Amino acid sequence: MRSGLSCMGLTIAFLLALAGMAAACHEEGKVGPYNVSFEMNTTEDYRVIVETIPMEGVMSDGIDYINYNLTVDSPDSFVYLFITRYNGSMDTSINANHRIVSDLLADLACADPKIFQPLIDGHAGVLGYCEFPSGVLVTCASYSPDAVGESTSPRGMTNCRYISTFPWETTRDMLASIHVEVPVEDKELFLRAYKNYTSGAGQEAAKASNSGTVLGAGTSKNQAMEGSSILKPVKIGRGG
Repeated sequence: MRSGLSCMGLTIAFLLALAGMAAACHEEGKVGPYNVSFEMNTTEDYRVIVETIPMEGVMSDGIDYINYNLTVDSPDSFVYLFITRYNGSMDTSINANHRIVSDLLADLACADPKIFQPLIDGHAGVLGYCEFPSGVLVTCASYSPDAVGESTSPRGMTNCRYISTFPWETTRDMLASIHVEVPVEDKELFLRAYKNYTSGAGQEAAKASNSGTVLGAGTSKNQAMEGSSILKPVKIGRGG
């Protein structure tokens, strides 16, 4: 009898594991000039869309930028990924990402948000979340996929901002697997700008701690966040 129950338990566990594997869908495609890939670990029907027309603008300090946007849309949840390319070297320190995430959460009217410091796409980032009375969890994150000098004076010319209302496990796995590949020509352009920045007189070096916690597949929400407290769309993939 015990042997039969054990076998049934293993069978159920195996089927559940297969269901989990089937639920994870690899998404990959172009978002503007960037190659973007990530895993969607969800059983919800969803679609991935990219805005075909980027939004251009100018910052108050005169630096031009271009926004490229991706959306993961489902009946009950969404993810927004905003990739901003600046025409110049920008501060990508923990403090800078903290301000971005704090502003995103404030715009969403989040009360008492929790903000932490994980590694995202191999780079130091900031992640924050809050839970509304309805039970909806909103997670925001910010990092730079081309950041250099992260131990001293971190700079980059690309920023990725992320807003998700998917359950934590789906959000965690997407952030743990996301990769934004910066074009080679942009990398070369930025390295020249960074060299000029680091050799220029009067630079304001952002001194911030950039240690982080890697978001692993077995990591709970709180464990992953304990590193610090501080359109015309075109479909590029479909899951579910």
